[in-house]
Amino acid sequence: MSSFEYLSDMQTDVLKELANIGAGNATTALAKMVGKRIEIGVPDIQLVKLADLQDFIGEAEKVMTGILIELSGELNGVMMFLIDERISDQMINILLHRDKGTEVTYNEMEKSVIMEVGNIIISAYIKSISKMTRLSISPSVPMFQIDMASALLSVPATQFCIVSDKVLMIQTQFSLEKTSDMVKGYYIFAPDVESFDKIFHSLGIK
Repeated sequence: MSSFEYLSDMQTDVLKELANIGAGNATTALAKMVGKRIEIGVPDIQLVKLADLQDFIGEAEKVMTGILIELSGELNGVMMFLIDERISDQMINILLHRDKGTEVTYNEMEKSVIMEVGNIIISAYIKSISKMTRLSISPSVPMFQIDMASALLSVPATQFCIVSDKVLMIQTQFSLEKTSDMVKGYYIFAPDVESFDKIFHSLGIK
C-alpha cells in the first residue's frame, strides 16, 4: 500500500498529470455550459494534509460557493469544487440570461443552476480520471453550500478524514471574460488510500 508521506517522483507526477487533464476537461465543460470562452492558467497541484487546506485557500472569512460530490464504485472518496461567490453570481446570471450585476439571492432556482454547474465540471473531471485509469467511478447527487471558506472546509472535513488524511488540491485560475481578472477556483480530490493504490496500479506505476 502506498504511503502518502513517501510518494515517489513518478507517483507524484502521475497524480499531477491526472489533475491537470481533469481540470482542463472540466474547464472545457464549463465553457460549453456558459457559452463563453474561458481563459485558464496553469493549475497548481499539490498533495496536502487535510489540516493545511485552509492555508492553501487563504482568507478564512471569504464567502465562497462549494459543491461536494461523493464518489463510489472502483474508486471511492469525495471531490469538492470551490469558487468565489462573485464568480458564482456571474455564472448564474449568464446561464439565466440576466444582466451583468443582477443581484443573486440563491433562491431555489439559482441554487439549482450553480449545482448543475458544479455537477457538470466535477463530472467532467471524474470522467477524465475514469478514462485514463479504466476505473468505474459513480458520482453522487451534488451537495451545495455557500458560506465562509473556513466553514465550507469544516463541513466536509469529517468525510475527508474518513477516506484519507491527505487530499489532492488543484488550484486553477480562470476568467469568464477576456477583460476580467483571473480568479481562483479549487478542486479538492480525496480518494481513500485503497483508491490511490488502484490509480497507480491501473497505470502500471509502483
